[in-house]
Amino acid sequence: AGGGAEDLDAALNQSTRQLQTAMSKMPELNERKRVIDMHTNIATALLHKIKNQALDAFVGSEEAVLAKSMSAQDRAALEELITEGTKGTAEDRLRLLCVYFLHCAPPAADVERLADMLRTQGTDTRPLAFLQKMEAFRTKVATVQAGDAARQGGGVMSSVFNFADKVGVGASARGLTSTLAANVRQLLPAKRETEVTKLVAALMDQRPIPETESYLTLDPKQVGEVAPPEPTAPRRPPFREAVVVTIGGGSYLEYQNLQDHAAQQQGAPKRIVYACTELLTGSEFLAQLAQLGPAATN
Repeated sequence: AGGGAEDLDAALNQSTRQLQTAMSKMPELNERKRVIDMHTNIATALLHKIKNQALDAFVGSEEAVLAKSMSAQDRAALEELITEGTKGTAEDRLRLLCVYFLHCAPPAADVERLADMLRTQGTDTRPLAFLQKMEAFRTKVATVQAGDAARQGGGVMSSVFNFADKVGVGASARGLTSTLAANVRQLLPAKRETEVTKLVAALMDQRPIPETESYLTLDPKQVGEVAPPEPTAPRRPPFREAVVVTIGGGSYLEYQNLQDHAAQQQGAPKRIVYACTELLTGSEFLAQLAQLGPAATN
């Protein structure tokens, strides 16, 4: 009987210790459950958002536009998303039309027809009006430049762009709508190099590309301007550090894309610091274009 009582006491003591251990772990288990529930709720909300706004359809359509491989079926799907008016928000449909306009150069009649459909849905199309005005200005400037080159003349616009070349922003000045397209492009989560990353990579690697032909290199070890290297010239050692400043609205995607590029380098990683006048969301960027729209029509 004595041995049985001892065994019972030992079992009771062991059960008590196990219960105490379990109770001591309860706060940790509750915290784990809270974190799991939080992530589950976030994932569920995201799935509902994607489904309710048909974001997968918009991303797929914009990917086809950016890849410049649109088939007749892709164009039909894009127009249906814009004109149907039931999928996505008004901003989603407007952004899709802006990206389509900037990248595919559709006929003006098609753009106006789609814009009319958006207006009937109550969408503010002033951002698109501003982009159209900038595209018309770019085309006019290109025509003036072509005429100046043919006559070997100077002209006011030619002087402006020559000065822009000197300070290293000629390519940006000539391609204003390309910059606008790049900003719109940042609204997409596609895994591709942004325009900023392409330029920074070429400049840091001392690799000449057409977009950086007019950029000016200032070397403190040399006197005067340093011309970009010729394709056949020996390549200078690449830069490992850079400070990138965007004059105007920047985006988190531009920043993250630069950081991804820096981290993917073989050997010692690059160090890139990114700065901008202000960090914009896609909605804020459209709002700024809307403010510029009326001024562009005056």
